[in-house]
Amino acid sequence: MEGETKKLLITKIKRADASRADLFAKGHKFRDIICFDISELVDAGVDYQNLPVGQEVPCRFWAYYQESENKTANGNPYLDLVAVEPFGEQPAKGGVDLDQERLFTALRVIYQELVAIRQHLVGEPAVKPAPAPEPDPEPAAPPAPEPAPAPPAPLSEEEAKRRFWKQAGEAIRSGELLADLVNQIADEVKIGKKSWRDALVELG
Repeated sequence: MEGETKKLLITKIKRADASRADLFAKGHKFRDIICFDISELVDAGVDYQNLPVGQEVPCRFWAYYQESENKTANGNPYLDLVAVEPFGEQPAKGGVDLDQERLFTALRVIYQELVAIRQHLVGEPAVKPAPAPEPDPEPAAPPAPEPAPAPPAPLSEEEAKRRFWKQAGEAIRSGELLADLVNQIADEVKIGKKSWRDALVELG
């Protein structure tokens, strides 16, 4: 089914550069998934900061993925990474069974990212300018007003898509959302019913 979230048991990692890593499923010679944000591997208990570049390192964790619309030269779909979780954690209904501390941490991260996304969408600056100082008792020329800060650039579709899958993966692991609901929202984007920015707002 298009848009269905599946998982692979990853047993090897090879760091490609400062931000990317190749993930290999059990018994596979060639990579299965590209992790474009290597810091996400911390959710699987991987010490990504000490991974050597270009060297295969044994590991053991689950990778959740969806099949991409883009195809390889052989006609097979690329696999888009949705989330990772340590091997051995038992999934609960609708997600991964996490302890309360990890759940609250994930929720705080989601909240902070939603605040940042809202600021991008409505053009609201993160910090409001300080009020102008009160004039001196003696008459003086008022100070020239400082120019208003330029509004942040609108969120691109590519960035909205990346944040959508990152937040969706965290929400699936925390049990806040079902994978079926995430897949339904993604399907509506693929058929042109809404944009990735709309999907990101709906996910929040």
